[in-house]
Amino acid sequence: MANSKPVGVFFEDPDLKTGWAIEGTAVTATAAQLNSAGSTSGATAGTVTASKAVVVDSNKDIAAFRNVGLVNLDAGSSGVAGSVDIFPTTASKGKVAITAADNTGNTTTAFTFGTMAAARTITVPDPGAAANVLLTTGTATATSATTAEITNAASDAVASVSQVSTPASGSNGTQFTFLNAAGSAVTGVRTMMAYISTSAGVQASAVDGLAVLTNGGLTELVTGKVALVTTTAAGLLGVTLTESSASGYYLSFVLPSGKVITSDVLTVN
Repeated sequence: MANSKPVGVFFEDPDLKTGWAIEGTAVTATAAQLNSAGSTSGATAGTVTASKAVVVDSNKDIAAFRNVGLVNLDAGSSGVAGSVDIFPTTASKGKVAITAADNTGNTTTAFTFGTMAAARTITVPDPGAAANVLLTTGTATATSATTAEITNAASDAVASVSQVSTPASGSNGTQFTFLNAAGSAVTGVRTMMAYISTSAGVQASAVDGLAVLTNGGLTELVTGKVALVTTTAAGLLGVTLTESSASGYYLSFVLPSGKVITSDVLTVN
């Protein structure tokens, strides 16, 4: 038996003192290495087994990988739809599925993140009762507005408007502030539409002009017209009244949400 050799195996010397070769290539792996990573012995088809070769099952499926590093991941193949399922830590709490519908042509839809200056977390909020949300087309533009400013700009938290100072006779000035349901002042820059009313909420048809001072810029609010006004960062709106005769009227504001709030009656003597 010492001189017999299996087919295709060629020993480097008859005494196996310096190693052996297969088809002329020296085998340098140890017996332990051959029995672990290079072997299917002890591997379970369809399930990854530690330190064993990976063997797919009869459906070409494999499960239980821990960490996989790769360059490209293609879910599905041409003519076969695929999806990527991401499970949470709790099995009964659902999953996130990333799927793709057919494009009009043979094109690729890319979801690309821009260069980030630091670690970022992008959270998709619950849309509430809407089961489906459709994103509109267009190019995103960066904004310098803070969360508080955006909330204030479209907020229904504004419940009323309050006159801070009392106008004197003739040409005079006054300030308004906006209040929430609890009666506290709501701060932050807010842009809205405003118009003159002869009765609460009703646009005037025959009232003299009203000049509205917004952050240093003077905008004339003409009877029967709507003007765009802006509060200061403190939430204040300065107004200059220019009535030439005694009258009582209101100032109505249309918030970005569409809600209309109206001031108390304004009287100029």
